[in-house]
Amino acid sequence: MSDKKRIIFIGAGAVGSYLGGWLSHTGHDVTLVDPWNEQVETIRKDGLKVDGPHDSFVAYPTMFHLHENELIARKEQFDIGFVAVKAYDTFWAATFINKFVKLNGYIVSSQNTWTVTLPLPKLSALFERLDSLCRASR
Repeated sequence: MSDKKRIIFIGAGAVGSYLGGWLSHTGHDVTLVDPWNEQVETIRKDGLKVDGPHDSFVAYPTMFHLHENELIARKEQFDIGFVAVKAYDTFWAATFINKFVKLNGYIVSSQNTWTVTLPLPKLSALFERLDSLCRASR
């Protein structure tokens, strides 16, 4: 694949695993990072089985425990970073992934479980804060 991207996900739950599995299956260099030990070890051992309204397949992305971030830092930076955690974990996850994505790269929010109801002005301010958090080092 000539336009192969290096992609990192923080979060290997339902959303991160599904998207990361597809991107890995299509030839991109995908790394998943997750704090849940059992999930990390299962994917390392058996690969990532992706089911859906399509033929099932097993993908083999690189998998790291959250506490192994020093090993990730030693690698080439990524073109794209996905924040794939519950919405209430947005800020720490965005801060974490930001340091591994190239300055001209992209950070994508692919989250679920927005549990807080906010008026639109406050919600807008929240996303502006997140935007400034990621842009500050770029």
